[in-house]
Amino acid sequence: ESSRYIHESISDGNSIWIAQAEGRAKNGLDVTDPAIIKMFALANRKAPISDIVQELAIVPVSISYEYDPCDYLKAKELSAVAKEGSYQKPPGEDLLSLVKGLGEFKGKVYLRFGERLQGDFQSPEEVANALDHQILENYQLYEVNYWALSQLAREDQTSDYVSCWRALKSTVSIEDSQPFEDRLSACPEAHRRQWLEMYANPVVN
Repeated sequence: ESSRYIHESISDGNSIWIAQAEGRAKNGLDVTDPAIIKMFALANRKAPISDIVQELAIVPVSISYEYDPCDYLKAKELSAVAKEGSYQKPPGEDLLSLVKGLGEFKGKVYLRFGERLQGDFQSPEEVANALDHQILENYQLYEVNYWALSQLAREDQTSDYVSCWRALKSTVSIEDSQPFEDRLSACPEAHRRQWLEMYANPVVN
């Protein structure tokens, strides 16, 4: 089973890279699923969760792209889910997303390692929260994220985006928004709200 394999690999001096099944959240609101932490504990169900965390030497990692090559595809899917409750991918879309995600322009890319998790954790939820705290603390925000937030704040004066933008705008400098406007223009108009949210939500998060 996966849990036993992870424990044995760590005890043998190997590193294990763990990512959630769906990767990054499509809407930019990333959270760690406590089920991943529960999976770690399956190999030794009787051990306290804090002992398991100590044994596995978990280090949070943050990867942030300036641009998501699949942004308009994700925006289309999010728009369909919001309007119809579900989205049926056409044949070949998964492969297209894979090719675009691997090979197309991402702009600046930051990879940051956090500190090894330490603490007297009592539950998988506490571990997940500690992971999220470091992942978000180390996540690199870009001008496109702040620009998207400013657009949403301007469009919808009653949303949470407004208060977030008001709190930040005096500290944010957006020198040239034309690349962001051009990229948004390439997204079909019906999906642009979701496109903006995808880029703005990491700031809110």
